[in-house]
Amino acid sequence: MSEKTALLEQRELVTDRTNQTEQKQSGVKRTPQGPLCAWHGLSITGLYRFLRLKPPIHWSRCLKIASFFPASIYNSVMNRIESLIYSRSVAKTELSEPPIFILGHWRSGTTLLHNLMFSDDHMMSCNLYEILYPDHFLLTESLVTKLTAPFLPKTRPMDNMPLNWTLPQEDETALLLSTPLLSPYLLLTHYATPEVFERFYDLKSASPAELVRWKESFLHFLKKLSYRYPHRRALLKSPTHTYRIPLLLEMFPDAKFIFISRDPYAVFQSSLHLRRTLFDENGLAPFNEEGLEELTLDVFKNCVDAYERDRHLIDPRRLCEVRYEDFVVDPLGGLKRIYEAIDLPDFDKLEAKLRPTMTEVREYKKNTFRYSDDVKRRVYNALKPFFKRYGYESGFADDGESESDAIPMNQSDTKDEKKSQGKSESSVKRFTA
Repeated sequence: MSEKTALLEQRELVTDRTNQTEQKQSGVKRTPQGPLCAWHGLSITGLYRFLRLKPPIHWSRCLKIASFFPASIYNSVMNRIESLIYSRSVAKTELSEPPIFILGHWRSGTTLLHNLMFSDDHMMSCNLYEILYPDHFLLTESLVTKLTAPFLPKTRPMDNMPLNWTLPQEDETALLLSTPLLSPYLLLTHYATPEVFERFYDLKSASPAELVRWKESFLHFLKKLSYRYPHRRALLKSPTHTYRIPLLLEMFPDAKFIFISRDPYAVFQSSLHLRRTLFDENGLAPFNEEGLEELTLDVFKNCVDAYERDRHLIDPRRLCEVRYEDFVVDPLGGLKRIYEAIDLPDFDKLEAKLRPTMTEVREYKKNTFRYSDDVKRRVYNALKPFFKRYGYESGFADDGESESDAIPMNQSDTKDEKKSQGKSESSVKRFTA
């Protein structure tokens, strides 16, 4: 056995023990996601490009890697057949209304908000099957989901949110597979080499050809959803879109946006757990935690910085900001305020539909995490403006700020900010419970 192989096996054993300890001691849920991973949705072309990026590979994942090849052939053949049947109809399809984008960093409550709003009969979103097989879901979804539903895990691997083929999911995974690979979700395998994926967060450094390919793939995916669910408005939740406000407004000038924030300490720790889980489940080699905290904090800071930089570009009548802590106290009241803020119709119908489920929503068991003072200090130092603007306490006596110093939810930013932004912050709808 080579020294490199022995080292990788040791890392895999340590990672497994860390996961078990984390779950037992901290109230953190972790279960396998099943036999499928993101890369099973790649076409032949996509798999070729993926392997050319030389993802880290270990022999223990060889069976999983081998299964990518027949899967890619299947995906390519089904895509070709679907194109022959549906391409003209999809090309003629128009979006009934501009999309609604739910923004915010991972683990900020975007999934809860997405799931609740998806219950609105006016909304459509992409489900698990549609994001894993974006190239042929029109052809294959109805049959394949019926045959495979019993084999899916009941909950997501990193938390207790339910999982099935029909629940709404992030469209970014569909973009990862359909563009193909013009997505920061390449970090699932290349987390140690940020140069591979970082430029796809905001796409500002993408080549002209890559940008065209991304736009065409995104619009084509939305047209396929609109063809599948006619007369419904796209409701899209991918934290990556938080980086892309200028690009999204270029494509959809009248789009509406909801930004949700959450206690940064909880977000950071939960994001670490998310990455440990997804990197291990979707990686082709044992996960190495070296540099994970730095990567997670950098992504967090860049995400909220991008939002603060670009939010002034959004028409205030089409933007609502929400605090997770306030939303979970009264989800229906929170939804009503969102619907009023960005002028969405028929909230009373959604309320009647959701009210019987509120007990289950309130009793949902969240993961619990422990925060060391060292971790808290690093998070706070990196995100001080975020703590202040959204009213989160640092927990440090020497920070010079408290929740009472936060910008009130119904007041504007400073005059200099308003002047630079060109519009009043007071017209952006925010709420607390």
